Amino acid sequence: MLFIMPLKNCQQLKQRISNAQEELQKAREQAEQIILTNGPEKVKEILESIKEEQENITEEIYHYKARREIAKKHNLDYVSNFTEHGIAIVRKDDKYNIVNQQGELLYEDWPLKIRDFQEGFAVVQLPSDEWTFINTKGERITDKVFVYADDFHEGFAAVELPDNEWTFINTKGEIATEKRYSTVDRFEYGYARVVQKNGAWNFLDLSMQPIRQQWLSEKLRVSSSFIETKGKSVLVCKSVDRNGSSISVYNLLMSNGSFKFDEWFEYKKVNIFQNGYALVEDYKGNKNFLNADGEWLLDDWMNYPDVSFFRADGLARVRNQSGKYNFLNEDGELQFHEWLPYRDVRNFHNGYALVYDIDQGFNFIDRSGTLIFSDWLSSDAIKTVGDFHCERAIVVMNDDSINIITKEGEFVFEKNYQDAEILNYQDNFSVIESIKGMNALDRNGNLVFKEWIPYFYDDAGDESGDIEFFIKDGIFVVTDANDIAIRTFNIFGKEIFKK
Repeated sequence: MLFIMPLKNCQQLKQRISNAQEELQKAREQAEQIILTNGPEKVKEILESIKEEQENITEEIYHYKARREIAKKHNLDYVSNFTEHGIAIVRKDDKYNIVNQQGELLYEDWPLKIRDFQEGFAVVQLPSDEWTFINTKGERITDKVFVYADDFHEGFAAVELPDNEWTFINTKGEIATEKRYSTVDRFEYGYARVVQKNGAWNFLDLSMQPIRQQWLSEKLRVSSSFIETKGKSVLVCKSVDRNGSSISVYNLLMSNGSFKFDEWFEYKKVNIFQNGYALVEDYKGNKNFLNADGEWLLDDWMNYPDVSFFRADGLARVRNQSGKYNFLNEDGELQFHEWLPYRDVRNFHNGYALVYDIDQGFNFIDRSGTLIFSDWLSSDAIKTVGDFHCERAIVVMNDDSINIITKEGEFVFEKNYQDAEILNYQDNFSVIESIKGMNALDRNGNLVFKEWIPYFYDDAGDESGDIEFFIKDGIFVVTDANDIAIRTFNIFGKEIFKK
């Protein structure tokens, strides 16, 4: 029997991996001193010991060996990580199945599709082309089948019935309401928009009750969702005739079903809510922010020529008539007493904003306005700098080579990568591509794969098309043009299986 580590222990194990990675980096940094005192063999012994510990911990989380054995046993294209009840989703020739701890397939007839588990349940497309749901034990939660089914969100899943009717089921597999609708959305922050056959619409709460007794006309358009306001309100728009011209007027529909304003408001621009605020501009070019409670952020409207949306950091960038930058915070105050003296300022991202000075180059500021690099990144050598992700930022040189910089202003790589581009960060790895193919870099800039992964997969002499390369469930996955996994590797670059 395969030992399956419960998911509740994953965070603890991931922390152990992180600690082991830090130990490995410290060992590398101290290698020269260790060589002088203990010799190179001692260094090798220490590094191998730490790497072995990393691999053991990673195996506890991701079960590489078990998944590899199962993949070989059934000649599978892909094996997901195991659930807390010891089952995994597998794929072969664009069909799906469930495998248990013993490596046994649960279904004799392979489903056409099994989606990833959401809230403990997975949507299954049966061989009959009908849809149903399973739990993390692989058991169906209902005998009912549906024309189509969506994932669970906040305890409910939208399902399509015959005759183009939609409703919801709960986690017990029971129909949650006898009402039928022509269109339904997912529940987000406790509310789901539903539309009747006559076009009238409303929002249901989690008790399946509409928030308004009187349904709203299809002529009213929803311009945002409860996601952007965390369940407080949605922006609603309608067209009215004004002196022979059609204009848009707006209101806020609150979560209790009432409209915030007695009179619908009209402005030159009313943007959708982002991070709790909607940017509004009047016909004179003045700007303000409307919050989710229907209150204006500022008593006096801003006449700045450039105002950005609020970002997740709780700041909105503004630029005045003199071209100077500052940030507006959620108290309606300027973040900095003095306007920033830089040629260009980017929006905050993960706590830092990139700034550019025409004479000195690039740097970052924190929320206090303090520069984080003691030495600027000279624009004589650098073309652009990306935002921070996973405490790393991409740097593109003027010759189009790349590097990664830390928050301490230190470059990760001793030499810039030539003819390569960093595509994305995920799970503390950077996926890169170059003329040599695709690869990945760990947080310290080390290549994960000794051999680059080609852009085309050659199977018996036939090219199957462009590949995709990404990380999923702790495994590097290579898929062909048909989205079929053709190679998988662990995070140390060891191949698990190859089709």
